[in-house]
Amino acid sequence: MQKVYSLDLSAFVNQRRYYIIVLLIATLSGALYAVGLKDNETLMYTINQFVTTQEHNIQLLEVFKNSLLTYTISATLIFIGGLNRNLIPVAVLSFFYTVFSYSFTVTCFLVLYGAKGIIIGLLMIGLQCTLIIGSYLELAYEGVQYSVLQQTKGIDAYSKKFVGCMLVIFGTSAIDAIIQPLMLILIYRIL
Repeated sequence: MQKVYSLDLSAFVNQRRYYIIVLLIATLSGALYAVGLKDNETLMYTINQFVTTQEHNIQLLEVFKNSLLTYTISATLIFIGGLNRNLIPVAVLSFFYTVFSYSFTVTCFLVLYGAKGIIIGLLMIGLQCTLIIGSYLELAYEGVQYSVLQQTKGIDAYSKKFVGCMLVIFGTSAIDAIIQPLMLILIYRIL
């Protein structure tokens, strides 16, 4: 007899509501912070140089390594935070920081380039953002299930979620190193 799997979206969202609230607060905070710094010429110059520079001498392996390290640190903090109920704030802060960073970046693109900034932000970090935040959200949720509610089967089940998150991080780092430079070419044409 085959198992039938169904996705109950309302139950899925309801179970993860606290992290979704953190996601919304971090998104709003990042956006407001970027808008608040709108008049900071140094910030605008730096972000503008990031998008419009014509020379890309950075090695792909270096980009991959930096991306892998950055994502792994956040995922590890979320994982460690989920191991013990006293460390849950570490997981929440790491999740908040990641979402805040993505929100800040996209808002800066929007402030600099208007409606084109949304397209630029989606092309530059849209896929990576979705993959990373989705995997972090699931890892954080499973951490709460493990440490606070103790509803998972044990450390093995939680560790498997972490390994899955690391696989997503590996794929996302590959996207950062290989596909993102190609997206920059497309962005130059949009600008």
